[in-house]
Amino acid sequence: TQDADIFPENACNSKQSKAKESKAKESKALPPLTPPGESGGAQGNPDPDIPGYAYNRNTHNLECLMLNLKKLYITDREEIRKILKLSDYGRLGNYVWKIFNGTNWNKVNSKGGYIISVLAREKRSTGS
Repeated sequence: TQDADIFPENACNSKQSKAKESKAKESKALPPLTPPGESGGAQGNPDPDIPGYAYNRNTHNLECLMLNLKKLYITDREEIRKILKLSDYGRLGNYVWKIFNGTNWNKVNSKGGYIISVLAREKRSTGS
């Protein structure tokens, strides 16, 4: 597993207190959103296309990815769908986290288009 202290680009708030950190570790087994087919599916899952593995908080940070998209005012469902797919639904260590933390967003007009473009270029260059 990857630790937010070692990889700050994967954490929403890398300055969590030790109490919050231990509480977060306790609740890691519980996904932040309800995967499809469990407890109604529609409760916390706005998109039925999100695969179940994306809710595993040991390998993905889907919740933080969605918060970052909301914070950047990316609301177009098609752009969100493409970003989710290209980022492997917020997989920890994915290039999307470097984009969020290393971009001067004041200079970017089409934020969703920019993220899609950079992720697609990175995917082509690495072949993954």
